[in-house]
Formats: sequence, C-alpha cells, structure tokens
Amino acid sequence: MAALVCAVSLPATAGWFDVSNYEGKVGAKTVHLSIQTLNGAHPDGPKDSRFVIGSFYDEAERRPKAFHGKRLADGRLQLCETEHVGDFIIPQRDSWLQMKEEPCLIALAPKGDGLAGRWGKAGEAATLTLVGTMNNVTQDRVTGKMDIPLWVDDEKYMYVGTWGLNKGRLMLRALSAIGVASGKRERTATLDCMEETEVCPGLLYTEVYLAGRTERTPGEVSVGYSDADRQQAEHDTIVLHPVR
Repeated sequence: MAALVCAVSLPATAGWFDVSNYEGKVGAKTVHLSIQTLNGAHPDGPKDSRFVIGSFYDEAERRPKAFHGKRLADGRLQLCETEHVGDFIIPQRDSWLQMKEEPCLIALAPKGDGLAGRWGKAGEAATLTLVGTMNNVTQDRVTGKMDIPLWVDDEKYMYVGTWGLNKGRLMLRALSAIGVASGKRERTATLDCMEETEVCPGLLYTEVYLAGRTERTPGEVSVGYSDADRQQAEHDTIVLHPVR
C-alpha cells in the first residue's frame, strides 16, 4: 500500500462541508456524482470562482474517480478528472491554477433539479438528478441520500460513507465496504463520537472524500475524528473486510 499523500488535506474548519449528490446517466452508463463546493475558501484555490472537488463512479465498475473544477457565475460547472496519486486520488496543489489555461473535459449546467451537459473527450451526453445535499456553512443539515464514496483506489472494495445528523451535528454515521466485483455491501460499520474526548467521525479533513483512508490490510480504513472546534484529532481503524 502506498504511503499517505496529503497534497491538499488540511484540518477542517467550520463551514467547509457543502456537498451535493447526483445520480443519472453518462451516455448509457449509470453514474453517481458527488460535488463539494469550497466557496473560494481553500488557500490554494482560485479566489475569483467557486472551487469544487468531488468523486464519481460508474455503477458497473464501482471504481471511484476524483475530480476538481470550478463553478462559474451562471452556475455552470467545469470539471477535470484528477490523476491517481498512489492509492489515493488527490488533486495536486497547482491544478487549480492550470485550469485557467487548460479547458476541462466535463461541462455541466443546472437543469431542473439536476445537471446536464457533456462528459469527457467523447462528449457523451450527461443527465443527472439531485438526490441529496448536506451543509454546515450556517447550520448543520442533511436532505435526501448522502452516501459518499471515498477517494480510495482499492481492487477489492469501494468504500462509501453515509452522512447524517447526530444530536444536531453533521458527521459520518456509517462506513461500508462494497465489493467491486459483486456490487454488494459486504460489511457496514456504524460510527459515533468518542465519549471520552467528544471527537466525532469524518470531521478531521476539509475534503469530505478523505474522511477515511485505507490501511495496509485490505478492508481496513482509518477514519479521522475531530471535535467541534477542530482542536482535537484522532484516528480509528474500522475493520470492514468480511469475516471468513
């Protein structure tokens, strides 16, 4: 397993979780798309646009890919697929600046309750419907379905975090290992805050897709915990591989 890479990972600060989930079609493929908007707050992002990152996967392949991009003033999205970095799919720090010079190959625009546009070099038609949102910019809230794939490249499993409210606070409530070959949820772990330190799961890093990271053993994920003020941080290894 490759060493941990923290190209853009920073301790989370209040108000950075603004995430929307979509499901729909790209060409003939059924896809799941998750977009996190950082609202120009990221120190390495452009200050004149709304910087976004995200994760998407084809339902038939179940291998999440990462992207970064920007939301234009009229709501249109320009997205670039991000290269893999070892076992983690993390954008490089200079990617945001390069975007001003190189066009991205994913172009989406708001349409009804979702997004529509063109995807990739082939320009496949994309039609996506909004299925859930979560936000803690002013008040912690969740609507709809918030299953978010992690930025982890694993041959056996796709790791998906389920987000929700616990005592009014947004956090990672469960983590599932979905078999890449089978498409089945082979194991799910329910998560909660640690009573002694009051740190809660999924809140350590700004990027929601880095809420958990793979350990050396397949099926084991290290989840970052943090308190409300981001002053305390802990990690806990969650065992998700099936018991044989």
